[in-house]
Amino acid sequence: MSNSELLNNTARGFPAKSLLAATLGLYKGPRTGWDEYDLLMKSGTKIKVKSSAYVQSWKQTKTSVVRFGIVPHKSRDTETGKYTKSFLKY
Repeated sequence: MSNSELLNNTARGFPAKSLLAATLGLYKGPRTGWDEYDLLMKSGTKIKVKSSAYVQSWKQTKTSVVRFGIVPHKSRDTETGKYTKSFLKY
């Protein structure tokens, strides 16, 4: 399986996004990696999928702390190349 090393923090997001898209019936094929959101609901609600783990691929003396913050930021629109208004980042 491609990207099967789920301890690697750069790979574990792909299956998380795919699983959620399939669960919500939103899978429409590959997405652009730098989009401001991962999934778009019919209502227009944008979903940014984040994943994390206590155990990482590198040597650890203790497990990682899992935390997600919500910080306003500007996102780049991949179609126009322009920055959007403030969007909630994970």
